[in-house]
Amino acid sequence: MISCTEFVPAYSELFKFIDKKAGRQAVYDYWNWLFQPEKSPLNEHLDRAGIRGCWDYWTVIHREEACDNTQVFSEKEGWHISCMHSCPSKGRFAKLGYMEPFEEYCKHCDSYDLSLKKHGFECFNDYRGAERACCRTLIIDPQKFSGNPQEMVEKMYQCEMNGCTADTTGCPFASENTIQQTTTSEGYKYLHPEFHVYMDRGAGYVLDNYGMEGLQEYLSQFTLAFHVPLLQAIEEKGLAAIAEYLRWLYDTEEAHTALSLVETDSEVAVTVHYCPAVKYMKGRGYTPGKSFEYCTSMVYDALAKASGLGFNMNAYDHDTGAAQFRFYIK
Repeated sequence: MISCTEFVPAYSELFKFIDKKAGRQAVYDYWNWLFQPEKSPLNEHLDRAGIRGCWDYWTVIHREEACDNTQVFSEKEGWHISCMHSCPSKGRFAKLGYMEPFEEYCKHCDSYDLSLKKHGFECFNDYRGAERACCRTLIIDPQKFSGNPQEMVEKMYQCEMNGCTADTTGCPFASENTIQQTTTSEGYKYLHPEFHVYMDRGAGYVLDNYGMEGLQEYLSQFTLAFHVPLLQAIEEKGLAAIAEYLRWLYDTEEAHTALSLVETDSEVAVTVHYCPAVKYMKGRGYTPGKSFEYCTSMVYDALAKASGLGFNMNAYDHDTGAAQFRFYIK
């Protein structure tokens, strides 16, 4: 399993993989496919609540992704703003310190426009400051909004440059007609399980368009790019590093009871009683595709090969994600 906390690097490496295989337009085509309204949770909120769906959707996102963000919504005036002071996705690469994001990584957010336009709304993204992991978004309902969107975006930018005070003295966009939420990375746990759905869709897209060899190439590329610290730990501590990582992985996913390990000097035998990713996806009515198993087996096989270990996937249940596999000294 690729944890939802590991998804952003996997996402970025997917963009790089597609770009290398088929060019930049192919990346844009992937974003267009991925963000089609029928696939988008945002679209479900917009169907149900109109522009208030933006507030409903991003209120959850900003908490689960532990964003440093201020959002303000005025249903009466027909606008929703989001000031991302530090994007947890783009900022994650700075925290890792050894991976570079896909050079147009931020632009995948433009694809939310597919659902917004379907409902007659307009979106203005301002990526100035993206190198510092900050950006701003204004969404308007032209039937209600009476201001100048470009002037509002500029005011948002100047506010950010002058030091946002939304969590202290208040946001300059707030009024009796608005509701506001300020989130911080310190105030919430970074755990957005919906990323599991996007991981499944990404792996499925690669399998459908580039075949099994392409999927193995992509997941190996991700593994070698992302798991540098783990590979170093394996070199220093051997199989014990694998066991430590797996415990961390399932603890992070709040599913420590799903994992059982048997450790010897020559082997780590792993039993996964259920996969928290599959449990989440099935719980929201989404069935993962046949490619999802490989987000475990191909990643761990690549990890083993890079560290000189052996790996066997002995059993996998597609219905629950339950699995048995082992790492061993060859």
